[in-house]
Amino acid sequence: MHRLLDLATTLTGLALIAGPCAAAGAPRGDDLSVEDLFGIYQRAWTSTNAHTGVVQPWESRVVWTDAAGTNWNLQPDLENLRLLVGPDCPYYVEGGDVGFEFTITEGPDGPTVTSFEFRNRDYELVSTGSPLEFVLDGGIPTLSTHYLEAARTWFTARDLYESGAYADAMENLNALWDEYPIGDQVWWSIFGDEPLGLNLGTPPCYYGLRQLTDMTAWRIANPDHPGTERTIRLSILAVGRSRGLEPRTMAELVAGEGIEVVHEFDERVEADEYEAVRDSLDFFCEYIHTITKGMLEVEVEIIPLPDLEVGVVAEAGSADGPYFATIQNYGQPFGALTQDQIDATDWWWILYPSHVPDHYDAFQYLPFIAGGMGGGPNGSPVFISDERWLARKPGHLGVGTYVPAERQTYLPQWLQHEIFHHFYNVWSGFGLEDQSHQWFDRSTWPADFEGTFEPDYYHESVFRRLQDATEPTFVAGLRNAVADVSYEGLEVEDVLGRYQKIPVENPWHLGEVRLEGDQMSWLNDAGVSWNLTPMITEGRLETGPDNPYHDPEIPRHFQLVMGENELGDPNQTYIGFSFLGQLYVLDRPCEGDFNEDGIVDGADLAILLVSWGPAESPADLDGDGLVGGSDLGLLFASWGTCPGNGAGFLARRPTGLHGPTIQHAPPAPPSTLGTEIGCACRHGVHPPNLVCTPTGKPGASDRHAGRRPR
Repeated sequence: MHRLLDLATTLTGLALIAGPCAAAGAPRGDDLSVEDLFGIYQRAWTSTNAHTGVVQPWESRVVWTDAAGTNWNLQPDLENLRLLVGPDCPYYVEGGDVGFEFTITEGPDGPTVTSFEFRNRDYELVSTGSPLEFVLDGGIPTLSTHYLEAARTWFTARDLYESGAYADAMENLNALWDEYPIGDQVWWSIFGDEPLGLNLGTPPCYYGLRQLTDMTAWRIANPDHPGTERTIRLSILAVGRSRGLEPRTMAELVAGEGIEVVHEFDERVEADEYEAVRDSLDFFCEYIHTITKGMLEVEVEIIPLPDLEVGVVAEAGSADGPYFATIQNYGQPFGALTQDQIDATDWWWILYPSHVPDHYDAFQYLPFIAGGMGGGPNGSPVFISDERWLARKPGHLGVGTYVPAERQTYLPQWLQHEIFHHFYNVWSGFGLEDQSHQWFDRSTWPADFEGTFEPDYYHESVFRRLQDATEPTFVAGLRNAVADVSYEGLEVEDVLGRYQKIPVENPWHLGEVRLEGDQMSWLNDAGVSWNLTPMITEGRLETGPDNPYHDPEIPRHFQLVMGENELGDPNQTYIGFSFLGQLYVLDRPCEGDFNEDGIVDGADLAILLVSWGPAESPADLDGDGLVGGSDLGLLFASWGTCPGNGAGFLARRPTGLHGPTIQHAPPAPPSTLGTEIGCACRHGVHPPNLVCTPTGKPGASDRHAGRRPR
């Protein structure tokens, strides 16, 4: 079970009986609970951000976080009306009792906390409300004006947008960009600011401001847009339990050892019909709607799986990271679904009970990777995260429990980051992620891209590349559901032949679907074969235990893929099959590709023209013994990339990691792209995983390292 903070019982139970020296009739420690000490405190003479801070709960801890982002833990000692500091506090003295000494007064409703003294300095209680509201109200006089204007503009403009006042929203946004321009180096000055433990993104609110500006501009330019053409279904799989070894020390984490624990789904995320999930998605779904020019609507369906238990693992490459606390097999939840649920879904989000062991002191601030982006059935993208990602701020991204407004600011940033991994895989021909997370290296950006930060790269990708994509179109490439696909008229003979994965990387990616007698099979160029059972009318070729990727819990079949139009609606053209999130295209003769370079273009036209007239030539496409106008028409009908040659963007290109590199043994199924906002990634020890190293802006090495007191 998660070690969640139950303020009504756990912390209240820490109250101790007042000692014999307590003055008669004076307020006593046993009259208070730890909750009574929570609030924002400030020195009367405030000259730095360190002079304002908050005492707040953070899961099973009580912490102090100042406006400069410095944190340390506090240990309740209510008998003596104080919260003690420990070794993580820069002012801790071993063997001495150093703490916040609280002053309380007796009022008509009982004792009231008014201030505390720490190191001979008085801190007055100035608010018991939300730290976010306190910041936005200007409660920290030393806070950067840039931070305040960014945050206030974000919340004001978003409220105006949601009310339909698009012109007013744009006026606010433009005023901010005039003062702090898009992509300007000025944003580095507040890059890592987290006053009072808030997490509004990095730089603060910048991702949301960029998305909101794009959304508002589209709304203003299209007041009479006729409405949505198609729908994307995003299915949320809420996994009931997770089980794994929980490390208690860094040595156990590195060794992959610990004690076995079972986690239940966090009640905070499940509450009010998964309100935390829905309010994390609203802004993101509207963003997708507007960047597809209003053509797509995202509908959300939450599928609780309370009886499903998944394996989780915590491990580290070394004591210096990277650190993982992840679901072992993100494909397992799909085995708990019906085929109808799978066929009707375009995108997925798997939420599983967290295995991040941050209740141990050694791990409180470590940047654990708990999810990312993977590939699902039918080539669909899969967001992967533990459920506490929506409830509490992990130690490398802030302190405390999310309030809705804060969650609604940060989560769309994470969702945008992950979905663009999928975009760059589907339209890989644009070369926008030839190197993992290449947008963190400004020197790798296309020459026509402007800006500096990650969301600048996303904006440029959408408006300079993706919206103009044709194979598939941007709208068609985002749709993956196959519930409306018809396989009527498709015969066994139609699926026989030679295939290749896009792109081909090794002999496992080339092969043939064969039929010998009544037995269908797959034989790849690495010499590995397994049997197939044709279920043509249901759109798949089923595999069994002889499949090297076989998993008794998770169907791993060849899903047949049909062609589609510009809106992603299926047609009756058979393209190939999807297997483990990768597209295998059926090779077909390409009429007009005389030089066999995979493209019908000017070189082939030249060959036809040279052969013009009576001739026995491959250029005689209609076979009438004459190279003439009809052959020229057939050539132009095939103009462009040939089906099945791997050079272009056939139909859709299911997402996933690069395929196996082992040529003589069964490769592992695809795994997730481990990602976290603001990190740089590199290839790990065990391909094809991608792992993140805790780093930040160029030249920094501790952005996501454990936050230590300054």
